[in-house]
Amino acid sequence: MRTRVLLVSVIAVSVLSSAPALAEPITTDRPDIAESSLAMGAGAYQLEQGTSFEAGGLSFPSLQRLGIGSNVELRLETPIVTLSGAQAAFTEVGLGAKWHFLDGGELGHMPSMGLIGHAVVNSLGQVEPVFKLAADTSLPLEFDLGMNVGASLPPGNTSPALNYAASLSRSLSDSFRFYVEASSVNDLMAGTNELGVDGGVALLLDESLQLDMAVYKGLTDTSTDWYVGAGISKRWGN
Repeated sequence: MRTRVLLVSVIAVSVLSSAPALAEPITTDRPDIAESSLAMGAGAYQLEQGTSFEAGGLSFPSLQRLGIGSNVELRLETPIVTLSGAQAAFTEVGLGAKWHFLDGGELGHMPSMGLIGHAVVNSLGQVEPVFKLAADTSLPLEFDLGMNVGASLPPGNTSPALNYAASLSRSLSDSFRFYVEASSVNDLMAGTNELGVDGGVALLLDESLQLDMAVYKGLTDTSTDWYVGAGISKRWGN
């Protein structure tokens, strides 16, 4: 009898220990402007596809992410095509990478941090380097704060443009969260400051599929006046 019990226990432990680990819920860089510090896992691929409507037309922003290491991903970012009236135009394309270099994010501890870099090529073939430091941390009352601080060098500029974003979010359930955000792009040489606020929601359909909606309002003359966006994000691999 004891032998049978021992044998059953060994089999049960073996089965449980060999069971595949549950997948982590999908983490996206949309719909807010502030991007997450977390990178894709090795071999995982994620598509974050959106649609954005504003007074000037319709665009289809897309971000593709491929994990090439436990903390490094390659990124391809493009609006694919922008429709304005009856005209269609391909605009900027960004090729880059993200490196997640610091774990953390728990309340009272160091934030989770990552470094993001892109080379953005416009329709004239001009290249604009863009760098961001991303940090995520938890706050009291189950809120989360995501922050980006970065700089870019627009074509023709001899001094950098600075970009900032801070996103405050909270999950209302395991599958639904909302956020509010403020962002700015300050081009010192051009003398412009694009300041805006936005907010939105994200719905997790399963561990690898998310739907989202967002609305943005510009607060300065040089900002985009407004836009409304929606998107879908899908991950393949863990």
